[in-house]
Amino acid sequence: MNAVEPKTRLSDIPNWHHHHSSKMTPGKILRSMVSRSVKIEGSAAILIIASRWPESGWTIEYQVNFSGDSFVTGKIILTEQQFEVAFGISNLYESYKNELSQWLLDSYGGEVACQGKFIRHKSFLNIPGPGTGHDGDPNISIFLSEEIRTTIKKLLPFLP
Repeated sequence: MNAVEPKTRLSDIPNWHHHHSSKMTPGKILRSMVSRSVKIEGSAAILIIASRWPESGWTIEYQVNFSGDSFVTGKIILTEQQFEVAFGISNLYESYKNELSQWLLDSYGGEVACQGKFIRHKSFLNIPGPGTGHDGDPNISIFLSEEIRTTIKKLLPFLP
């Protein structure tokens, strides 16, 4: 997959990424005998990450609030590799070097993308894809701060 530099605004934020993403903060990791989960939220958005059991991979559910009575929700399933790449834990993305995701990078710019699941440039992640970067987009933008990356790493059972 070939990275493409996106058009940017406001301190190198990609045009497709909402600038309120930096307000997202992780909550406490919840663990049971068979699963792990965490909620990451901001003033207008909520992201819930949960391990899939007995299957492998991760369920990502999100809600973006537009006003008191208007919001959008979504859900995607990521493999272990997609999850690590989406959240910037790994850049090894061998199995997705294909045209289905490269067109996203060619059209919008970014480092990695998986059509219908995510697009990321540096620490700027959008799920399930790019948007306008303004209020009213049906996608969630997350700035992958060190605090969020550390939390994500703690979810993964076998990272050093």
